[in-house]
Amino acid sequence: MAVHVGVYVRQSGRRATGSEASTAAQREECLRALEGWDVQPAHVEVYEDLGISAFKNVERPAYERLLRDARADRINVIMVHYMSRLSRKNAMETFDELRPLLANRVRIISVGEHREFHTDNPLALMELLFKLQANHEESLNKSRAVKAAKALEASLGGYTGKAPFGFTLVRETRRSADGKPICVKILTPDEEHEAPIVRRIVEIVEEWIATDDMSSSCWNLVSRLEAEGHPDTWQEDWATARRRSLGQRDRKAHPD
Repeated sequence: MAVHVGVYVRQSGRRATGSEASTAAQREECLRALEGWDVQPAHVEVYEDLGISAFKNVERPAYERLLRDARADRINVIMVHYMSRLSRKNAMETFDELRPLLANRVRIISVGEHREFHTDNPLALMELLFKLQANHEESLNKSRAVKAAKALEASLGGYTGKAPFGFTLVRETRRSADGKPICVKILTPDEEHEAPIVRRIVEIVEEWIATDDMSSSCWNLVSRLEAEGHPDTWQEDWATARRRSLGQRDRKAHPD
C-alpha cells in the first residue's frame, strides 16, 4: 500500500521564521524525519495554518483540508511536530474528529514526541487521549492566567489593548492591593507624533462643518494631510485603502 503523508504545521502567532515553534521549523523537522524512513512515501503534502489558534473555536482552513483529504483517502499518514500542533481542544472533541480517520487505518505520527498512534495499538490510543487533554488543559490554564493578568492590570489603571491612533503606551510600575509591584501600560497621548495629527483632523472636519461642505470625504482628508506634509505614521493603511478604492472604481468604469 502506497504511503501518502500529510504534514500539518501550525503556529498561533506570526513570529519570525527562526522561532523554535515556527511553522518553518516544524516543517523542517517533519521532512527530516521522513528522510529517515526505509520506504519513502509516494506523496507528501504540507498543510499550514499560520496565526491560528487550535484552542479557540476558529476556522483552520488547512486543518479542515487535511481532514477532508484523509477522509477521501488522499492521505493515510498525518504527521505533526507535536500533538499540540494538531489540536488544543478537549480530548473527546478532538478524538471524535480523528476517530473516523483512525478507523480507516490512518496513522498519526508525532515527530517530537516519537509516538505513532493507530488502531492496532489500544495503549497508544489511550496515550493519545491523555496527550490531547493535557494540551487542552495547558491552553486553558494559560488563557485563565492571561485573563487574570489583564484584569489586574486594568484594575490598576493599565490599558490592555493596542494603543489607538494618537496615543502610545507608557510602562509604569504600580502596587497591587497586597503591595506587589506590577508593571502596567498607561495610555498616554502621543504628543510628539500622532496627537498633533488627530488635532489637525478635528480642525479640518470642523472647518467642513462650519462651511457646510458636504462634498468632503475621508479621501479628501487624506489628501489634505498628505499635502500639508504630516508624518506618514498614519497614512500607509489609508493610502493603501485609497489606491484599492480607486482601482475598483477604474475597473468599473473600464471593464475588460
